[in-house]
Amino acid sequence: MALNKFNYENISKEVIKDIFEAAFIPFGEDEDGDIFTKDEQKTYIKISTNKRRISFFCIFKGSDIDIQEKHGIANKINMESYFAKVMIMDSGNVRLDYDIDLTCDISTMFFISTLRTFTSRVARIVRSEKYGALFS
Repeated sequence: MALNKFNYENISKEVIKDIFEAAFIPFGEDEDGDIFTKDEQKTYIKISTNKRRISFFCIFKGSDIDIQEKHGIANKINMESYFAKVMIMDSGNVRLDYDIDLTCDISTMFFISTLRTFTSRVARIVRSEKYGALFS
């Protein structure tokens, strides 16, 4: 059974897996042991080395448009949307992410609702005609 609350002292990949199982969220692990949701927008969940931050992120293949234009679209998204943040990677791919700081106890309900909000906002950004030129 998943914990009702967690913090940096007791968070682990196993705790996250337990939370996903209790919430009936399909998930997997890649060859590096990274956890991801099996949603339409595959979302990775990483715990920082010092366990004080959990990151949600999605990576998409960037389109073939000019890098300056990619940065312009990413900046526009970041100005219009607080949640999730967009960055252009050196490879030209697009990363959308959000972090939860573990400075106090976090409820599993907050964790799951934040993840769901993140994935729905990512889906909205990726599907938007306004930003379509960014994604291939």
